[in-house]
Amino acid sequence: MRALLRVRETRHPVMYELNVRSWLARLTVRYGRRVQLGDVPREEIEPILATGTDLVWLMGVWRTGP
Repeated sequence: MRALLRVRETRHPVMYELNVRSWLARLTVRYGRRVQLGDVPREEIEPILATGTDLVWLMGVWRTGP
């Protein structure tokens, strides 16, 4: 598990928490089509990677009902 958390050598990893439900809802409106986690356009991911974070925590990735 420890190796999964370490993307680059650092003593104090930086985590970026992303509320996936609201992010995908905004992207759906922006692109005029339903955007799911597996088809998020690369240009939406690159700014997150550019922050230099070590790990992205995907908050809200679960089913809310039947």
